[in-house]
Amino acid sequence: MSIAESYKCSINNSFRNVVFMKRDEDVVLKTLCAKAHGSETITIIPPIQGFKLEKMDETHDKVSFGFDDYSFVGTITWRPCADGVNVVFVKIE
Repeated sequence: MSIAESYKCSINNSFRNVVFMKRDEDVVLKTLCAKAHGSETITIIPPIQGFKLEKMDETHDKVSFGFDDYSFVGTITWRPCADGVNVVFVKIE
């Protein structure tokens, strides 16, 4: 399994069906970098050094992850939340 596949698998396992307040870069990055409850050091997924989010259409965003010597891109799929305001993370490919 590649590093990119490993990150995507961790993100899908951790955030599938999670409600995000907004689809903007800051909110998505802050949510992905959340620490495990009760821990000051353990993150839900490995630390992200570089991050960029670009809206593709109403349900998809292109996302880029960057590190010192490695980078990869993916596509996040969203669905509208039942409240009509927020969005729900479906998957990253």
